[in-house]
Amino acid sequence: MVDPVGSKPVSPIDPRVAPVAAGQPAASVTPVADPRDDTKASSVTEAARRAAAQPPVDHERVATLRAAIANGSYRPAPQAIADKLLGAKQEWIAK
Repeated sequence: MVDPVGSKPVSPIDPRVAPVAAGQPAASVTPVADPRDDTKASSVTEAARRAAAQPPVDHERVATLRAAIANGSYRPAPQAIADKLLGAKQEWIAK
């Protein structure tokens, strides 16, 4: 059955609309941690320590790569990318 285009009278009881059961009360809610909580400070300190252990960004290398991409001379090696991704996955699984 196709409904006509345009407005039509609305009946209080529409056979196409199913009745809705009453909602259930929400389950217990776990409170969100307060960002000012000092117990999280150790994880932030640890994250900062790990970031400091990483080598800094080589801005010159980044600029060289951006220029190569912009002028079309950058040709990534798909096999090398796949090898690095698989190696990273193996390293991640081992942890």
